[in-house]
Amino acid sequence: MKTDRINFSELVDKVKSVRRLESSVLLLTGLLSTLIVAFAVLFLITIVESIAHGSVMFRTALVTVFVGLTAAAAFWYLFPALMRALGIRNNPSEYDIALRIGEYYPQVKDNLCNAMQLVPLIDNPRGASPELALAAYSNVSNIVKDLDFTVIIDKNKLKRAGILFFAIASVFIASLTIFSTTLGESLFRISKFSTSFLPPVPFTMDIEPKDDTILRSQAVEIKVIVKGEMPDKIYLNLREDLQSNFDKIELKPNESGEYVYAINSLKSSITFYGSTEWFSEEIVTETGKISVVDKPIVRSINGRLIYPSYTNTAPRYFDEKNGDLSALLGSRVEISVFSSKPVVKGNIVFVTANANMETGEESNTKLDTTKYALSISGTQLSSSFRINRSGYYYVEVFDDAGNTNEEPINYSVIALTDEYPKISMVEPEFDVEINTNALLPIKTLVSDDYGISTLKLYYRLAQSPYAAPDEKFTAINVNFVKDRLDMEVNYIWDLNSLGIMPDDIFEFYLEVADNDIVSGPKKSKTQTVSVRLPSLSEVQKDAELAQEYIEKNLDKLLKETLEIKRDLEDLNRDLAKNKNKEPDWQQKKKAEDLSKRQNELRKEMNKLSDDLEQTTQKMENNNLISQETLDKFKELQNLMKQVDSPELRRMQQKMQDAIQNMDQDAMKKAMEQFKFDEEQFRKNIERTMKILKRIQAEQKTDALRKKAEDLAERQEQLSADTEKSDPKNQQAQDELSKRQEKLESELDQLEKDLNSLDDLLSELGEEQLKENDLQQAKEELNAQETKSEMDKSEKSLKSGDFKKSQPSQKKAAENLKKFAKKMDEMKENMKQQGMEQAIKQMQKSLEDMIELSKNQQSVRNNTSKSDFNSTQLPKQAQEQAELFESLANVAKAMAELSEKSFAVTPEMGMDVTNALSEMRSAVENMADRNIRGANQAQNNAMGSMNKAASQMQDMVQTMKDQQNGSCNNPGGEGEGEGEGQGQGQGGGMGMSQKMQEIAAQQQALNQAMQKMMEGGSGQGGREQMQKQAEMGKLADKQGQAQKSLEELAEEQKQFAPNKEKLGELNRIAKDMEEIMNDINSGNVTPETLKKQERILSRLLDESKSVHDRDYEKQRKADSGQNIFGDNPNDLDLSTQEGRKELMRQLLERSSKSFSKDYENLIRAYFNNLEKNNQ
Repeated sequence: MKTDRINFSELVDKVKSVRRLESSVLLLTGLLSTLIVAFAVLFLITIVESIAHGSVMFRTALVTVFVGLTAAAAFWYLFPALMRALGIRNNPSEYDIALRIGEYYPQVKDNLCNAMQLVPLIDNPRGASPELALAAYSNVSNIVKDLDFTVIIDKNKLKRAGILFFAIASVFIASLTIFSTTLGESLFRISKFSTSFLPPVPFTMDIEPKDDTILRSQAVEIKVIVKGEMPDKIYLNLREDLQSNFDKIELKPNESGEYVYAINSLKSSITFYGSTEWFSEEIVTETGKISVVDKPIVRSINGRLIYPSYTNTAPRYFDEKNGDLSALLGSRVEISVFSSKPVVKGNIVFVTANANMETGEESNTKLDTTKYALSISGTQLSSSFRINRSGYYYVEVFDDAGNTNEEPINYSVIALTDEYPKISMVEPEFDVEINTNALLPIKTLVSDDYGISTLKLYYRLAQSPYAAPDEKFTAINVNFVKDRLDMEVNYIWDLNSLGIMPDDIFEFYLEVADNDIVSGPKKSKTQTVSVRLPSLSEVQKDAELAQEYIEKNLDKLLKETLEIKRDLEDLNRDLAKNKNKEPDWQQKKKAEDLSKRQNELRKEMNKLSDDLEQTTQKMENNNLISQETLDKFKELQNLMKQVDSPELRRMQQKMQDAIQNMDQDAMKKAMEQFKFDEEQFRKNIERTMKILKRIQAEQKTDALRKKAEDLAERQEQLSADTEKSDPKNQQAQDELSKRQEKLESELDQLEKDLNSLDDLLSELGEEQLKENDLQQAKEELNAQETKSEMDKSEKSLKSGDFKKSQPSQKKAAENLKKFAKKMDEMKENMKQQGMEQAIKQMQKSLEDMIELSKNQQSVRNNTSKSDFNSTQLPKQAQEQAELFESLANVAKAMAELSEKSFAVTPEMGMDVTNALSEMRSAVENMADRNIRGANQAQNNAMGSMNKAASQMQDMVQTMKDQQNGSCNNPGGEGEGEGEGQGQGQGGGMGMSQKMQEIAAQQQALNQAMQKMMEGGSGQGGREQMQKQAEMGKLADKQGQAQKSLEELAEEQKQFAPNKEKLGELNRIAKDMEEIMNDINSGNVTPETLKKQERILSRLLDESKSVHDRDYEKQRKADSGQNIFGDNPNDLDLSTQEGRKELMRQLLERSSKSFSKDYENLIRAYFNNLEKNNQ
């Protein structure tokens, strides 16, 4: 067994020796393969180098390629074999080798591997049979003892590698031997790859300058000097200080063949050298350097421009980028200068404007140059100067070597003059007349570039029938907010303080001065405007002339309307003759002319309404009419404007369309509608003329009362002035006597106006008023006695006997007062009589309407109980027709009332018209035995009558309340006050005047507040208490103005509510309350003054626009309208004959049917009615 073990160890060693031999073969093969690649690559790069003769870089690249490829070959071929030989990786085990041997020898197979695995189990069987393992080994040992195990090693690769290696090595060595001068030198160069093997350079290069110093911004030239064979290209490599890399610049030879690089202005030091290429190498020169040194320069400038104190302008800061200065004369300039290096001297040089600012070249005029020395602290310099003229300035500095800054920058200086202030009087722009309150609102726009110091109003008496004109103007200071440059100044000039009399003319203008304290205040003024106070007689006369003009034109319009009516009837007859023909061009032309004429009438009516509005406004502004009369005028204006109705416009458009289309049926219908609207237009004109007459009577009564009160007041004032005047003063005698003469002449005019009212009352049929009230007023006036007393007074004044004149003056004033009182009573009686008549007529119409409604209900009940074949239908149709005629009579009575009063509202008229239309429809349905349709129409008629009756009842109650003085919304009839006195009576002011009065209060308050603010606050306790007391008074005055405005707003709400205007008045009142709270709390600031100015401006704006308050689209009260429906020519219900004809035909309908033609006519008639009522 021991022998077997020895034999087994030898067998294993034999297997291991095979494994070692195979590893050696593989390692040798890998080495040879690596050497093959290395020799091949080396041979190749040697050939490449011999051809290229490359540079160091090129050869370095070749060596890099050689090393890289050799290393790659070693990694690929040698490294795996080496790892196996070292037993690190891919090393096969003895069993693997045994299996390979078994594979090579078929008789062995895997027995050798099995024996090698079983023999070690003999010592440690672990369940296996040692005998069996030993028997297996013996068997295998006998088989393999003579076998060659090395046959499994592949030696062919080694042989091929050896052969290839020796071939390449031989070729390489032979090539080196044969081509030693080329390949040998090439291999040598590769081995010395970092060494240059270029040929000698055939030229030399040098650089100039090598070291130099120049001033900044000077020009410099750099030369590259080349000697010998010229290279292809020469470069200059340049680098500035603080620059990391050189800039490479190719140089071109100049005309002299020199390589020169010029720098026109060198700003910083530079380093440079020349270079060129020799083969692949760069040839460079020595490095040159040019250092830049500076003259003293001004690096920066900063400063501030300080304006004169009166401008209240903040200083302006500037620097060297925006050193040009533009400022007012007297402004001071403070400058700080920073130099590039320490300096020993510096100046600010100021040159007047007669030198060229860019070149500094002198003109023919001697220059005025001023130098301001700069104080020096290191590199910082500072100085200041004052701008007194235009020119330019620059800064000069000097260093210790005497060098100065070159080409200093010139900065312009423009010395501005303070502009004149601007002023524009916006209102009034032209000559103006004022009202009896003698308040003139003035709106002025003022502005200045730096501020306003004063604003004054200059005036003088230019013309007067009582005194000599003034030669000089007198000034009034106008307050304004002084901290603003551009403002609107509102001022109410109270000419009462000047004692203005009727026919006096004052000239005035406003002058503004600025706050220039350097050159002195400059002034500007507005245009000169005249203001005149017309007499009441003059205003009344103008109003009467305007009304007379309106009456004449209304009469003219009425005549024109009648002519249109006649032409329309002619055209209708022509169209009726040609029933089956289209209208010809002549008919078309006539229709077009009628439409155009009607349109012109409508426009003229609108113009007359505007004229009446202007006249009314003038009378209102001069208190010539009471509030109720004013409201009636405005209702009348609204009535006139209703002529231009949307229905009329639509009718005209339909007619134009029919004319254009030549449609006979449409044209006939349009002509029928046109006739109806023409009738309505004519009736509106007639009603306008009648109402205008009645309102004129009220207006004349108001005017007479007002003029009498004014004459009495002026007569009393004359008496008071007479008592104060010196009888020996001739000027006083002349002035007082002229005033008395003027009063006497106005009394004559008053008497003429009274006679005019007498005639007007006769025309209106108001004989009772004429015989009673008017006659009593004449007796109280006693015109002859009053004129006699005035005449006596005038003579006494002329003679200087002032005492004798006074009894006559007082007697005349007393008569005028009595007359005014009587006219006031007459106006009240006129109002009461008109009210009583309106109530009586409205009450009668109301009773009739209620009775008719009851009867309609009865007829409706009877009709509803009947059937189609009832024999009672004709009788019921007759009863319905009688109700229709009765309602038509009520409508006629209401139409007559609408010509005297505005109590008949459009809603009443519409309801009555609808009731008439429904009654017609009921009669037609009953004639057709349409019971259901008749019932529906009867119900509708009842509803319309009931609505009309309800409105009439409300109106009756309203008029009764007005009569008793308890109505909150009088609707134009005056508000009761005291013993039957209307609010507008007794000399009450118009809305615009009251607004001006409140504005005057606010202006006085603003002036007092501004004066107190300018006075400052006292330091002592007594002064502080005094100021608090004044503040309390101002707060009370503001509260009074607020209360007056609230009362005015309430009055506006009662008489003519206008939401927009009321809202603005309430907002102003709220702002007043805020100011009052500020005053009470002591929190009065400049903003408070601005609020007060805004309130004044808004009050003046409202005083101008207040007259438009009654023309808002959304109104509560509308004027009455004609309540008749459409009445065709053949059945004119406005006449008794027409109504009888309708009744006759309705009665005939009960026994026989209508003919076809007449049935069509009735249907067309009712269709037109329905269209016009929509």
